Amino acid sequence: FCSLTEEQRKEEIVVMLEEENRNLHQVVTEQESQLAEQSKFISELQETINQLRAEVVNTRLCLLEQKQAQKEIQSQAEALQHNALQTRVALEHITNKFERYRNKIIQATFNVEGSQEPTAELTD
Repeated sequence: FCSLTEEQRKEEIVVMLEEENRNLHQVVTEQESQLAEQSKFISELQETINQLRAEVVNTRLCLLEQKQAQKEIQSQAEALQHNALQTRVALEHITNKFERYRNKIIQATFNVEGSQEPTAELTD
């Protein structure tokens, strides 16, 4: 009888150990599954990070190109303003010169002997 009880205890211990082993095996399987999911999620996040980094690089490149284009446009605008100023100065110079010649022509016309002064104001 004592031997049977000892045998039963051993069997119960074996059954308990087998059940604990199954439980631990199930826990390991679940953790491996979770680890696989987390690894997949990490890979997806790394892919997203790489895409975002590429977008940042492209955006910075676009900004640099836009700044360069803005500088060129600003330079062209300044050159156009300078040309416009030079043109206004030249036009004013030519207008003044034209007025002097016009006044000389009018003066010469009325200084000729026998000419009469105009009775009304002269217009262009």
